[in-house]
Amino acid sequence: LHHRCREHELCCTLSAGEAGLLADVRDRDVNEIARLCDVVHVDPGMRLSKQDTLGHECFVTAAGTASVAVNGDVIATVGSGDVAGEVSLLDHGPRTATVVATTPMTLVVFAPREFRTAMATYPRVARRVAIGLGARLRHADARITEVHR
Repeated sequence: LHHRCREHELCCTLSAGEAGLLADVRDRDVNEIARLCDVVHVDPGMRLSKQDTLGHECFVTAAGTASVAVNGDVIATVGSGDVAGEVSLLDHGPRTATVVATTPMTLVVFAPREFRTAMATYPRVARRVAIGLGARLRHADARITEVHR
């Protein structure tokens, strides 16, 4: 019963929001993906990742917000449906930012192997991750352009 409740919570959490990682994934695939991750609840002030350290997980924000800082400067906020920590898992390099919860959060957490499995097995997940990375790259490009004006 505990496993069933955990899986139900994961499925509900993963499916939340139109912009969520799994917003356009079929229900049966959501059930399978739910077996690859865990739901974690964190308090405000909890550091989710630290810049320049190796990443051991990535997370999808199901509820709440967190600040994203590079070299101590807050550059963005992540919220419902946003993925963070994936860059380190994709390229095996250090974290590119420090992420700190600013409100109570519910996170869907993927370990490296499970994240790679979700990306390889479910193309719609990989597409959502790519769209998120593209949006962040455009934001970074706009910031660079603004600084050089």
